[in-house]
Amino acid sequence: MAILPASMRGKDLLEGWEGEWSGVFSNEFAGTGVSVAIYAATRL
Repeated sequence: MAILPASMRGKDLLEGWEGEWSGVFSNEFAGTGVSVAIYAATRL
């Protein structure tokens, strides 16, 4: 599991792993304008 910038969403990040992206979370952190997504990877 990783929390990554939303701009990474939809990219295949790890060779030999199957990845699944969450939806985008925007403005979840007080005082920031950061948008993030959660990436869950499972080894093939």
